[in-house]
Amino acid sequence: MKYSIGIDIVDVKRIARLMRDHGFLKRVFTDDEIKACLSRRSPEQGLSRIFAAKEAFFKAMNLGRGVRWKDIEVGISKGKNTILYKDKDGQKAFNKKVHLTVAGTSSVAIALVVAE
Repeated sequence: MKYSIGIDIVDVKRIARLMRDHGFLKRVFTDDEIKACLSRRSPEQGLSRIFAAKEAFFKAMNLGRGVRWKDIEVGISKGKNTILYKDKDGQKAFNKKVHLTVAGTSSVAIALVVAE
């Protein structure tokens, strides 16, 4: 069995600065991701974890041009993290099993993706 791995670390303060630009939020995050994070006490931490997860997924899947940020939707909840990647027709665009783990502090968020 062949595995691929992606990892990313994000500065929470950087995402907090970028959050002031609503164009950034709409360009990078899905409506559901934004809604889930803005309802939290520290939305910048949630958005940082999602951003790190998307970056790690790009790396693990070796995705390049033509894939948009919003083609990937990340769900982070206690005990179960998910990544959904849809192509232009809204269909699931990969058939690999993907595992995601995220962690963070008030200053950094980190994500690790393993695809089998």
